Amino acid sequence: MRQRIGIGKAVGGWRIACVLLALCAGTLIMVPAAATVPAPHELVSAVISRVMERLESLDGGGAAPDQAVLEVFQQELTPHLDFATITRWMSGPRWESFSEGERADLTGAIRAHIVHVYSSLLAHGREVAIDVQPNSTLGKRSAKVPAKLATTDGRNFQIEFRLLQSADTWRLYDLVVDGVSFARALQAEIGPVIATEGVHGVKAYLAR
Repeated sequence: MRQRIGIGKAVGGWRIACVLLALCAGTLIMVPAAATVPAPHELVSAVISRVMERLESLDGGGAAPDQAVLEVFQQELTPHLDFATITRWMSGPRWESFSEGERADLTGAIRAHIVHVYSSLLAHGREVAIDVQPNSTLGKRSAKVPAKLATTDGRNFQIEFRLLQSADTWRLYDLVVDGVSFARALQAEIGPVIATEGVHGVKAYLAR
């Protein structure tokens, strides 16, 4: 299914991954994995359509575009994405040395960073076309959904949505664009800062 979305100018593969992950995270990660649930590729297409309808409804709403999009992602992304798990994974062994207060501060900083980056990229956008392929590769408790993305300036990207089945839900845990994993790219960027500079270092880094 082909959909058109706005995306930031001069974006690379992992930045496109940021936007697409944001589009899907708010709705897709909490869908029951029951027999009546559509196949993962059908789910991805449906989620992109629903989020775009919400974003398109913002036109003429009176709010500043950046703030309006940010509010959408605060409502759609933050209630459903497990930021604590993401932060623990990014922290590695250093997580065990943090106090409960430090863990809360770090999780909050990373949550704010993700939401603001996603919403900013999408707010300053141009159109791209996403063609979700009509198939899913299913593992024992996982799924991979391939897609193609084309920009208006002629660039093309191969995309793979990666989902895990956890209890009775599907959770979007990674997005790969032309072989570049969003989750690994984020961990490679912020993980070393957590390891060497701790919570205060990460907060200062993200503020910059």
